[in-house]
Amino acid sequence: MLGDALCNPDRFFRERTPKLAFPQTLAVVFLVTLVTTASVGVMGWWLSQRITATTLVDNPDRPTA
Repeated sequence: MLGDALCNPDRFFRERTPKLAFPQTLAVVFLVTLVTTASVGVMGWWLSQRITATTLVDNPDRPTA
C-alpha cells in the first residue's frame, strides 16, 4: 500500500480521490473560510478588549518640584 503511494502515485490517489461535485467543494471551502475568519476576528476583538495601552507607575526616585 505505501509502496504504491511512492512508486505509482497516480493510480494510488486515483483510487482514493473523493467524488465531490464543484458546488459541494465550493460550499466546504466557503464554510471553512467563514469559520476561520470569524474565529480570528472574535479572538482579535477579545484580546483588544483586555489589552490596555497605558500603565501608570509611580517613580519614588523622581524629585518633586
